[in-house]
Amino acid sequence: MSDVSVKDVPGGVTFPVRVTPRARKNEVAGVQGEALKVKLAAPPVEGAANAALCDFLAEQLGVRKSAVTLVAGQTSRNKVVRVQGATADHVRRILWKALDLQKADLFPEVTVEHSTFNPADSVPLKGSTLARTTCRRSLPRSLGENAR
Repeated sequence: MSDVSVKDVPGGVTFPVRVTPRARKNEVAGVQGEALKVKLAAPPVEGAANAALCDFLAEQLGVRKSAVTLVAGQTSRNKVVRVQGATADHVRRILWKALDLQKADLFPEVTVEHSTFNPADSVPLKGSTLARTTCRRSLPRSLGENAR
């Protein structure tokens, strides 16, 4: 996963965003190239998704809604967003925190046969042992015993 290209400009920062409208909920969905991927519940009709993007980013970054504007891409999924009064370090820190939380949601700790491990780490957590598990694929009963 590459880094979001956040650039300092006079009075604030700019960064690219790739928007997916009509999603189930508003969320940061990752990074695509150098752009932040954002899913929005709003449809791309009459600027509704653009307004929702500015509102969502303002909330995530902790700035006023009026501080977030679109510099380019008003009718495209690929946009450039400007945040007035913010620094590149502040924006990067907030975005990576959001991405880390998203990664934690994708790879929650799970329990397998009384052992706790985190799939994202690919190794057991301290103090746990992994038990061997076997999977057996079962066929539907309608196929009968002879079909196995």
